[in-house]
Amino acid sequence: MLDAQDIGKGMVALTLLLAAYILLLTVFNGPGHALENLQRNGFLLFPLVILFGAQISLYSLARRTAKANPSMMAAGGVSAGSMAACCAHHALDVLPFMGIAGLAALLAGFEQAFLGLGILAGIFGLFNMLSVLEKNGIRVMQNSYSKQLEAQEHGSIL
Repeated sequence: MLDAQDIGKGMVALTLLLAAYILLLTVFNGPGHALENLQRNGFLLFPLVILFGAQISLYSLARRTAKANPSMMAAGGVSAGSMAACCAHHALDVLPFMGIAGLAALLAGFEQAFLGLGILAGIFGLFNMLSVLEKNGIRVMQNSYSKQLEAQEHGSIL
């Protein structure tokens, strides 16, 4: 089951991702652009960052459990790959420095589409990780039904 340490790692990861995003925009385009971008794309950025934190929490659970195996680690790799794909639109911030400003200007119009694809990739990675954890018998959360089943297995009464 997820514990406070797993959730804490996810919270730290999402905070660092958001901070890195703001820092990247601030360094390359100035603080005004960073705030404008957050206002314009916040409705896409925040779900993306939350998905990233959730995946890090699940990956922490997978690593912590004694049942961790190659399929679970591969699921973590898929999740990491999906999150990397979602952040690919930041190449737009670097393209002008590489002398391809025209390409950056063309692709900038698709920033929200890239973010939307990133959310879809994050959802895919999250469900993939949940599926692999379930196949390996690892509970992510404990609900009242699972508590009742566990009590029945051990012959105790709730």
